[in-house]
Amino acid sequence: MSERQDNPTATSSRTATPRRWLVAQASAVLASVAAQNYTCYGGSGVPHYGPAQADEPPDEPGTITLTVMLLDAQQQARLRWPDLRLRVLEQNERRTVWSGYDRERHLQALWVWDFYRIQSHFALRAALPEGDGEVAAARRATLEALRALQPGDVIAVEVQSACGDIQQTHTVERPAAEWKPG
Repeated sequence: MSERQDNPTATSSRTATPRRWLVAQASAVLASVAAQNYTCYGGSGVPHYGPAQADEPPDEPGTITLTVMLLDAQQQARLRWPDLRLRVLEQNERRTVWSGYDRERHLQALWVWDFYRIQSHFALRAALPEGDGEVAAARRATLEALRALQPGDVIAVEVQSACGDIQQTHTVERPAAEWKPG
C-alpha cells in the first residue's frame, strides 16, 4: 500500500511531475464532532479510563484510511476507491489538511477539514497522460469517471473510526477541469 501513496510532486528516476491534471472539487458541511475527535485521538477513539481500559496508546492520528465514491445525481455509483490512505499535510486549531496519492491511478486526493468555517473540502486530481500512449485500465477508469462528473453529482467519503464513522457527501458544483501547475 505504501508504494501507491508516494508524493506525486516529488521527482525520481521512475516518475516525473505531471504537466497536466484533471481536477474535481466539492465542498460540504463538515461532520465536525467525528472529525474533531479523529484529529485529537486518532482512529482508536476517545480514551476511556478505569478498570476496563487497556494501557494501549491511541492509533497515530497522522494517517487516515477512507473510501471515496463518485456518485451521479441519482446516487448511482460511478466509481469506488477503497482503502485510500491520506496523511496529514497541515494541521492547526482551525483546520486539518489530508493528502494522499494512488500511484496506480495517478490520483491525488486532498481533504480539508475546516473547523473554523465548519466546512469539508474535497479535491481529486488525476495526472493526464502525455502523448497518445497506452493508458492502464485503472488510470483510464479514473479519468473517465472524473470527466463524467457534472453539477449535482456527489463525491462521497467514508471513514470508519472508533471516534464515530465519518460520512461526508460533497455535491459537485462544476465539472472537472484541466489544470497546469505553475
